[in-house]
Amino acid sequence: MPAHTRTPARPFTLGALGTSTALIAGVLVSAPVSATTFTGIADFGELQARLVEANLLDGADTIRLAAGVSITGTQRLIVDGPLTLDLNGGTLEVPSIIAAAGQLRITNGTLTADASGSNGAFPGIGVDPAASLRIDAAFVTATGSDCDAGIGGYSDAIDNCTLGDSATPGALTIENSVVTATGGEGAAGIGGGFQGTLSTLTIVNSRVDAQGGAGTADDGGAGLGGGAGGDGGIITLTNSTVNATGGQGAAGIGGGGGYDTGFGIDAGNGAVLTIDGGTVSATGVGDAAGIGGGVSGNGGSTTITGDAIVNTLGDGFGASIGGGRGGAGGTTSIGGTATVNALHTGNGSDELRGIGAGFSGSTAGTTTTITDGTPTLLTALIEGDFSVSADAVLSVGANLPLTLRSTSVVLGSLEGSFPGTIEIPSEWSLTNEGRIDGSARLLGEGLVNNQGSICAPIDDEATDPLDPTDGLTVTGNAFYLPYRYPAGFTVGNAVYAPTMQEGCRGFPDASFVPDGETVPLVNVGWTLTEDGSGPFVTETTPLASVAPSQTGTFWPTMVAAEITATPTPGTVAAGETSTIGVTGPWPLSNAPTIDLTDRASFSDEGQTPGAANGELSFTEQGEKTVTASVDYLIEGAAFVATDTATILVAPAALSTLEVTPSASTVPQGGSVLLEVSGRDAFGNELTILPGDITVTSSVATDVIDGLRVTFPTASPHVLTVTVGDISESVTIEVVPALASTGANDPMPIGMLALLLMTLGAFAVFANRAPRIRSQG
Repeated sequence: MPAHTRTPARPFTLGALGTSTALIAGVLVSAPVSATTFTGIADFGELQARLVEANLLDGADTIRLAAGVSITGTQRLIVDGPLTLDLNGGTLEVPSIIAAAGQLRITNGTLTADASGSNGAFPGIGVDPAASLRIDAAFVTATGSDCDAGIGGYSDAIDNCTLGDSATPGALTIENSVVTATGGEGAAGIGGGFQGTLSTLTIVNSRVDAQGGAGTADDGGAGLGGGAGGDGGIITLTNSTVNATGGQGAAGIGGGGGYDTGFGIDAGNGAVLTIDGGTVSATGVGDAAGIGGGVSGNGGSTTITGDAIVNTLGDGFGASIGGGRGGAGGTTSIGGTATVNALHTGNGSDELRGIGAGFSGSTAGTTTTITDGTPTLLTALIEGDFSVSADAVLSVGANLPLTLRSTSVVLGSLEGSFPGTIEIPSEWSLTNEGRIDGSARLLGEGLVNNQGSICAPIDDEATDPLDPTDGLTVTGNAFYLPYRYPAGFTVGNAVYAPTMQEGCRGFPDASFVPDGETVPLVNVGWTLTEDGSGPFVTETTPLASVAPSQTGTFWPTMVAAEITATPTPGTVAAGETSTIGVTGPWPLSNAPTIDLTDRASFSDEGQTPGAANGELSFTEQGEKTVTASVDYLIEGAAFVATDTATILVAPAALSTLEVTPSASTVPQGGSVLLEVSGRDAFGNELTILPGDITVTSSVATDVIDGLRVTFPTASPHVLTVTVGDISESVTIEVVPALASTGANDPMPIGMLALLLMTLGAFAVFANRAPRIRSQG
């Protein structure tokens, strides 16, 4: 078949445009401007007639099919004014619909417009420049004939596409719909016809599958965008699922294939494309970009944001996103939480292709910008100017090595994952003012100007990073500070950050047990002086302040693993708390000795449930010995350091008194001596000094001399002993003394009688006693 010729088929005529049209026109010529709704359309003839009427009427008319009806027509329909075609849940099948003027709205049903094989200007759904199309809540399948788009522009050529022109279609909108569109030879699935350019295409909350027309060489049509030689226009995809594949030489989304006019290649450039959310797949064919230019076409402008998932597949010498073979790269912006897989078939080319220009295309003006958010990018190559904004954290995938053939600037964060790599080739550079993180290794022969922090591994970090003769040349924050171990060997350490912490570097432990010794040596910290006189370098120490030359050696500071336990206070009263503080060395503590109390354990005596570690309390007086222990892990083995502390426990405050008199009953005029002792609340005995004791009596005439009390009068006497706030009482019975027996004192008669009776009884007993014995 000759190139780009239409295949003859059954002719189609503009139905119902004869005498009846003139009659209707005459009747309606003076009708006022108003919207008319035609309802209940049940067959194709009636649909044609109502369409003729609507074309003659002014206003935005509506043709509504009968509910659920299925209509098949053999002629194309031409809409010559604003019209809503309400399918009303039914199905309409026609070869073609053309919107010649005004907005054509297709809604609420299923439409098939299949013009494949038709002779003449037969797009599936054609849209003239003065018209626009809106597909709203509908299921649409549209296929164009040769030279004509499935949906959009079409050629006015009859026999040969190259002899005609394709006008740029009006605005196309697809919303809340499911659409399948296939372009005819050299035309877009949705967009321009042969040599035609898309104007604007908006897809919202829809599912769209678009296949560009094949083409005969490299002059196929884009899936979404231009026909052969046509540009991609303005395309906005929002929260939609879109699958777009180009024809030969055409982009999946963007420019059509390159058309040879005989005076040069008429290239299809990429679109101004915005993808916000949704899932989009775009495949270029025959040296075209997945998103961007067709053969020889430039990349256009691509913005990807929201939570979009975008999969692009460039082919041959075309970029994944950017230019087709020979085309410049264009601009790409990625943000939000988007995931972009900008991949490549590899067909016909060993050249790396990713985001940038096509093979031999110019990278001038080619930019890739990560604008914000936390997007993920998987691609093999970024060309031109590449930047990660301060508000962005970009993750590059682990499945591909990434080459930055670009002038790259990281202001935010760039993160890679193993086994991925990030290569900066010779003659290219990366300026880092933010952070490069992750496990993907940086490599290449280029220049890294590091004004921020790099935690990612670098190919020559085990050697001197300041040596430009091998691997990357790193300037700015690049320190070589190896560790010198006590055994005499050195381990390399490169730091690409202002501090160890910002460079994701730490200090290793060098604690060990010397040969022949039992007590380990603990490495309490690293300094940059061999004799340990320099300050300890911590993870937050600005390295430039301690290593201005950017080189040096870290030396360990070794201290014996011995601890000291100190009680505070050393003497306490029973029930009071003494805290044992434990001090000693600790690995990487950056001090010769530190407080280890929280790390210590103590012997059980004196431990109180709920008390802080090291707080001990005793109730029994006396000298208490407590053992403190600290566990170390030295070279993988446990070591326990111990020390003892002595606490002197004295009795607590006086709680009870014990008063013991020398007698509990004494004669009048007699006296007692009091013995006083005391105990605390825990039963510990206290020594009470006489001077601290106060004795009082319930009888005011008693004579108190220290602890001796004399009683002039007879009666019960209550003696009270007081020491401080504690008192204890004892009762003494004082009995009257006998009367005086002097010669001048007459004996009382009662006493005399008692005496005589006693003597008489004794005499009787004495007189009988011998007889009693003799009878026995």
